[in-house]
This record gives sequence, C-alpha cells and structure tokens, in this order.
Amino acid sequence: MLRKSNVYFYLLTRNNSSTIYARISVEGEKSSRSTGQKIDKKYWNQDTQRVSSSHPQSNSINETLSVIENQVREAENALVNQRDVVTLERLISEMEGENEAISFIELFKEHNEKMEQLADKGEVAEATYAKYCTMLKHTKSFLNDRYDKDDIYLSKLNLKFVDDFEHWFKMEKEISHNTTFKYLKHIKKIINIALRRGYIRRDPFDGFSMSKKEKTPTYLTMDELKRIEEYDFSDCERLERVRDCFVFSCYTGLAYSDLESLDKELDFYRDKEGDIWLQQHRTKTNEPAHLLLFGKAKEVYDKYSESPNFLPVISNQKMNKYLKEIAQCCEIKKNLTTHCGRHTFATSVTLDNDIPLETVQILLGHRDRRSTAHYARVTNSKISSDMKKLRDRIASNG
Repeated sequence: MLRKSNVYFYLLTRNNSSTIYARISVEGEKSSRSTGQKIDKKYWNQDTQRVSSSHPQSNSINETLSVIENQVREAENALVNQRDVVTLERLISEMEGENEAISFIELFKEHNEKMEQLADKGEVAEATYAKYCTMLKHTKSFLNDRYDKDDIYLSKLNLKFVDDFEHWFKMEKEISHNTTFKYLKHIKKIINIALRRGYIRRDPFDGFSMSKKEKTPTYLTMDELKRIEEYDFSDCERLERVRDCFVFSCYTGLAYSDLESLDKELDFYRDKEGDIWLQQHRTKTNEPAHLLLFGKAKEVYDKYSESPNFLPVISNQKMNKYLKEIAQCCEIKKNLTTHCGRHTFATSVTLDNDIPLETVQILLGHRDRRSTAHYARVTNSKISSDMKKLRDRIASNG
C-alpha cells in the first residue's frame, strides 16, 4: 500500500548531551519525541539514521530504532485495516494504545525479580537489590498519596509525573536533594527498560533537569582519630566494639557493607615477611581491594582474629547511633557515621600523608579518578603542605 507515514531519526544536542529523536510525520503533520537513547554525536550517522558499529551498544540502540519504525508501520496498517483515516493524531494514539495495558509497577516488579536472581548468583550486590526493593515501596506510596492508585499505565507517565515525584520526596518525605537524585535514577532505569522495549515512545524524563550537589564529606583529622583510638571504653563493651570496627575502617577505607562481609579465612593472608594483607572485592563496585594492615588496623585484627565472626559488626543503624555517643565522649563536634571512617582513610590517613591519588583510587575501589579527586579537594592541610613545598622549592632555585 502507499504509505502515508514516515519516521525520521535525528540527533538533538543539549548541554553537551546528545539524544536520538524520532520525528513521525503524516502528510505534512509532524511530531517529534525522544527515543530515550543518548550517545556521543561522533557515533551518529545521519545518512543511515543509525548508530555506527564502533559504538559498544550499537546493536541494542539500532534495534530500538527499528522497533519504533516497525510500530509506526503496524499502527498505520491497523488503521487501514479498520478503514480508519490515517492522521498523525490517530497514528500516535494507535501506537500508544497498544501498550496501555503494561503498567509501571508490573515492569518494576519484573525488574526486581531479575535483580533478586542476579543477587542470588552474586552478579549484583544484595545491597543494590535492596535499594530497588525500597524504591518500589516508595513508588507505591507515591502513587497512593498523589493519585490514589496502586499502579499506573506506562503510557500515562509524563514530565509532570517526574516533577511530582521529586517534590513528593523532598516535601512529603523530607528526603535530601542528593538522596532524591539517587532515587530518581532508579526510576529512570525502569523508564529506560520501557523505552528500549518499545512500551513507550516518549521519555517522561525528557526536559527534567536535576544534578547531584557536591557535598563536602565528613572526615576526622588525625588528632580526632587519635582521641577515639585512645579513649578508654573498657566500662562499655558495646561502644568499645563499635569504636574498634570504626577505627579498622579508618585505616582500611572499608565501607560498612565491606566490613559486614569480611571473612577472616577468605579475606586475609600473611606474606613471607609475616605482614597481614586484606584482599577483598568491594561490595558496591566489585573492584578488588589489596591493603596492608598496620598500626591500629593490625591491632584490631589481632584483637578479634580468634572471634568466630571476626569483627563484631552490628547493624548500620545501631553503629551510627553508638558512633554519636563516641563522638560526644571524645568531644568531637562532627556527625560521626560508619561512612566517616572511609572518608577519613581517603583524606587524613592517605592523601594527607602524600599517598598518590592513583594509589588511593585503587585502595578505595573507585572505578574512575573523579570519585577520588573529590576527596583531594577537601584536604586543606595537604594543599597547605604542598604550597609550602612549592614555595621553598622555588625559593631554593632562585
């Protein structure tokens, strides 16, 4: 039959980010919408309206574009078979109506079931799976609060839905900006699945702007850390144990999830010189960590090496509660949390002691240098020391 519809793919660049758009036209009427596929413009071939094969995900993205083309063709065929007039409005209505029965919560549950299977096999961290379970609960609460519904069709999602979700997190749940940002990234992942499968044509996040705010990490100076190390908690066993776990984190850079999963039989070994090494894959990134135990970390290891479960790690919530008691005992006016130990390792223990940024990146298990450089910006003592060295060096050369 003689086609009345046409699909044209093109690249739209905004704020250094390029998104592939689809322009659907019927006899002069046009409607453009995001495909949800973002790429570097160097990979785009406008002549073929496809991603070049040098892009690592070219097959997946190009398949998505082909799916969109096919759905336009199928929608037009359906209108013709129904002896309906083929207009742009009716064409788009036919396309979106095909998938109206697919719901947001249904897709979210499917995603989480697959995540659970991957977590069982060790492919993803249990904590990651738990975060998506939490996000699903938040989503159900939001739908109930704002729309008085238990679910919503994917085809009904739009920019207002995303804006309302952000506002609900911040105002109703009093959740911080950065945590809201992380939660919405989880939602964005589910939306991307819907876009890739062709369940929706328009990205509800298109036009939504939100970025993570840079936050100065809380860390201890060496003087503050020494105060905690030397404080006598012998009359309070629970605080002594939490202090020991925290100090171990300060000298190894281990996050709470890594501390919790430590296995004294599998994660430690002694070299030919008798030194104890920690060798573990980070729970969050699966990046390997290889650390020498020295000083207080070695003392903590020796103290608990014969314990059945090694370090006496309790729940993160209780540890954070007890760390606030420890801070009060040691007259430290900082919000002490388990993650503060990791921050302290990155700043006061390593960078302030001239350990190169590249080495600290490996020790922390960061995949890219930018995450580690974040700590380098806050170590004022290191900056001061380096500037004085530079001053003295130039003075001596002059």
